[in-house]
Amino acid sequence: KETSEFTETQHHPKTLKTNSKKYLKVRNDYYQKELPNKETIEQRNQEEIKKLLKELKNEKNSLKKMKKDYKEMK
Repeated sequence: KETSEFTETQHHPKTLKTNSKKYLKVRNDYYQKELPNKETIEQRNQEEIKKLLKELKNEKNSLKKMKKDYKEMK
């Protein structure tokens, strides 16, 4: 009976014979599960960058406002 998790030595792709069908199946399963999707990572990075840029812009605007308020107070 196969489980989704790899047992230490038995089912890990690097330890199975490279020419067996079982190896290929396990290897493919391994890469599909274990390796993250590159496009997803790129997308996540882009979203993170947008978020940070927005925060920076807000910060800059609040600083401008503070500066203006300070000048008016003088």
